[in-house]
Amino acid sequence: MNFKVVKTLLISVIFFFIGLLISYLTLSKIQPNNLTGRVLTQSTTPPQVLSATFPATPALSPTPSPTPSLSKDRYVIAVIGDSMEEVMGDSIDYVLTLLREKYPKTNFAMYNYGVGSENITSGLARFDAPFEHGTRHYPPIAEIKPDILIVGSYAYNPLVPFDKALHALKLTELVSKARQVSSKVYMLAEIAPVESDFGTGPGGVNWPVELANAQVQKIIEQMENVFTVATELQVPVIDVYNKSKKPNSIYGNPEYVSTHDHIHPSLLGQTFTAGIIINTIFLK
Repeated sequence: MNFKVVKTLLISVIFFFIGLLISYLTLSKIQPNNLTGRVLTQSTTPPQVLSATFPATPALSPTPSPTPSLSKDRYVIAVIGDSMEEVMGDSIDYVLTLLREKYPKTNFAMYNYGVGSENITSGLARFDAPFEHGTRHYPPIAEIKPDILIVGSYAYNPLVPFDKALHALKLTELVSKARQVSSKVYMLAEIAPVESDFGTGPGGVNWPVELANAQVQKIIEQMENVFTVATELQVPVIDVYNKSKKPNSIYGNPEYVSTHDHIHPSLLGQTFTAGIIINTIFLK
């Protein structure tokens, strides 16, 4: 073999490997991201941090309110009125339930002197007499010495002939007598009468519309006497009447009235009334 040819080939091989070595050394100094053609710059915007999702912290149960302390371990509570009071139950049941919840260590004797279809004159006449009605057999109200005595409005049984002034006079007499037997007397303004369907239903009076509407207006007028008498005698009012009205109306919210007769309270009306009674009366 020609020596010059071998020498030439050998030199070419040497230069070839030197070139590969130089290329390798040059490429090793280049940042990997530069190979993709992207220029990396330091962002001035803080990176968005995705917060991990953790289970919601369970709500802490509120600290139970301490049971109000009372000066006595037994209280006597009585109501007198017409059917709006009678339907509260023999033991004024809805009120008693709330009293037991609020005062679990206290005993309550509950007396319901309500009689259906009775007007203010009749209620006043029997105030001092023993009470015998259905399963309820009570001594006169004065003898039970009620710590709290609630006097109904008798507004749902207007006098015949209708006489708003006489109703106010007799209601004043009844409340005055109540104050002679109890140091804590409240007047109860019951739920407001409905505008439509008053008295209709399987248990209702089902009067003609004109007669039913006239009765509603009489009830509203007599209910006004409650607030007038209460102001004159400075007696607190348990005001279910205004609280049970429809917004911007003189008529009652139908939800509080039973569909059985569209007169007396529904179950919601009963619990609503009991709640207002509990939040109004004061036990010491």
